Amino acid sequence: MSIDSGPRRRLGRPPKGSIAVATPGRLLDAGFTVCVERGVDALTLAEVATRAGVTANAVYKHFDSKAALLVATAKVRSSRCRPTTAPSTRPIERGR
Repeated sequence: MSIDSGPRRRLGRPPKGSIAVATPGRLLDAGFTVCVERGVDALTLAEVATRAGVTANAVYKHFDSKAALLVATAKVRSSRCRPTTAPSTRPIERGR
C-alpha cells in the first residue's frame, strides 16, 4: 500500500525560465511593499527576500545593493503611472 502525495518534485535546478524570470518582479513587488509599510530606512534586503520567498543570495544575484533595488522599484512603479491630465499645449505665461 502506498500513499500518493502528488507529483514528485525534481531534484536540482529548476528549468530555465520558470522561477528565475519571476524572481526580479517578485523582488521589486516585495521591495515596494516593505518600503511603503516600513519606510526606506527600515527596509532590509533580508526582509525583502523573505517577502519574495527567495534567499538573501537571490536578492544580490539581481541587485547589487539596497539602493539598486530601490532605484529599480521606482523606475518600474513610475513607468506604470499614467498622467491624469493631458499635457498642456499653451505657452507658459510669465509673471509681470
